[in-house]
Amino acid sequence: MEASAFEQNASQRERRAKRENNTQVLESILSELQRLTLHQLEGFGWRLAFVRRPLFQDPIVVVVNCENSKYGVLEDDGSINVEHNIQIRH
Repeated sequence: MEASAFEQNASQRERRAKRENNTQVLESILSELQRLTLHQLEGFGWRLAFVRRPLFQDPIVVVVNCENSKYGVLEDDGSINVEHNIQIRH
């Protein structure tokens, strides 16, 4: 049985609300230097995009600019690496 348009819209709204809460959770796993840098970058329109957690490796924190045109890796020391080898799927 297919979901009605109303149920599909409700489901999409629910996922968006969870995504906002996920930002707080993701931010909680950042180092102090990463958090400081992220807050500074937010002043320039950058935001936390996602955190990749590869098995048996440190998490990879990825930030994106306000136009969603440039991605960077937020390193453990708080520096941002815009010349990374991260594959971004759109």
